[in-house]
Amino acid sequence: MLKDVLRSLYLENLSYGEVAQRLNISSDTLKGIIQNMEHMGYIRAVCDEDGPAAGKGCCTCPAAPACHKGSSFQAGKKYALTEKGERMCSEK
Repeated sequence: MLKDVLRSLYLENLSYGEVAQRLNISSDTLKGIIQNMEHMGYIRAVCDEDGPAAGKGCCTCPAAPACHKGSSFQAGKKYALTEKGERMCSEK
């Protein structure tokens, strides 16, 4: 299942919703799988500076929540494959 999720997200560039539908799992289940993959070292969280309402430097700034108080700002989060994840995706 992990290999299917990794390949769908990073090789086929499918959205989370498309991956969940393809694998016939709920979005909550997919979220859990992604958290497990991060814990296992297949992916790592990276900052999404291009996310909605994010300004350059917001992801690394501890004061970002205070600057955006009262708005819908949330620090963006993307995931990138680690070397371990790349090896898993390339396995047959």
